[in-house]
Order: sequence, then C-alpha cells, then structure tokens
Amino acid sequence: MRPLTDAEQRLVEENIGLVGQVVKDCVHQYNNNIYDYNGLKQIGYMGLCKAVLTAKNAI
Repeated sequence: MRPLTDAEQRLVEENIGLVGQVVKDCVHQYNNNIYDYNGLKQIGYMGLCKAVLTAKNAI
C-alpha cells in the first residue's frame, strides 16, 4: 500500500471514529476469540485507509 497523501490522511482522520463505533457496536454480536477489541480496531483502520485509496482511484 502506498503512503496516503495529505488530503487522504485528512479524510481518514475525519472518519476514524467510525471504526471504533462499528467495532464497539458489533463486537458483542460475534463470539470471536481470534481477535480482541484492539485487533479489530487495527483491522478496521487498515480497511479505512484501503477504502480511501480505492475511492480516490475510482474518481
């Protein structure tokens, strides 16, 4: 994955709270012993960055 531009970084920062909220709201629905809360947040952060890069390329 390439580094984010300043504009992409701002977009990630503006939406990073969504990751924590989704994990908080959904983690109790799944009895998942593979990942803990922080692990799921890290996966979500990577997904958010990938989404910003994908959306940027789609425009």
